[in-house]
Amino acid sequence: MSSAGGAAPIQGTKRWTLALLLAALPATACCKPFDPATQSEDALARAWIHDWTGKTDWIEITAWQSVSSAGMPEAEELLHDSAVVQLSEERALNFVGHPNLNLRESSGTTFLLRAVGDSENRWPLEVFVDPKEEIWIGGGANSRCPVPMRRRAVVARLVRQPARVYVTFVVGK
Repeated sequence: MSSAGGAAPIQGTKRWTLALLLAALPATACCKPFDPATQSEDALARAWIHDWTGKTDWIEITAWQSVSSAGMPEAEELLHDSAVVQLSEERALNFVGHPNLNLRESSGTTFLLRAVGDSENRWPLEVFVDPKEEIWIGGGANSRCPVPMRRRAVVARLVRQPARVYVTFVVGK
């Protein structure tokens, strides 16, 4: 049995195999390797990742704001050797532009903290504190493909300078 073009038609199992291969193609086709600049940015961000071990009860805090794109070069320089740097109110304002209400109305001391987010800045960060006043800044994304990371920073009001700052980035599928 042959078709008009002379080739045999796809039968039974072969048809399903072809359909499955074609269906899987879009899921894998989107995953492209990072270009050299993105690879470099991802590697720099990876150096800021610092996860914790053990169990702790994290409480989300709202008295924080992301550093603007314009402020990131200076923030990266300040955070080069330390995950946390105390800031004056004026300097904090320069990093974030106009502070949100939660940052302005909170008591405590203002700090600049390391963070890692996705390179497109599409997914939000979350900031948490534990009973020992340690800080966790979580970034992440949802994707079937690897997501490149970028260094980010936040300004937060805290009761005291944290002994440790944990930075994570998780990609959910």
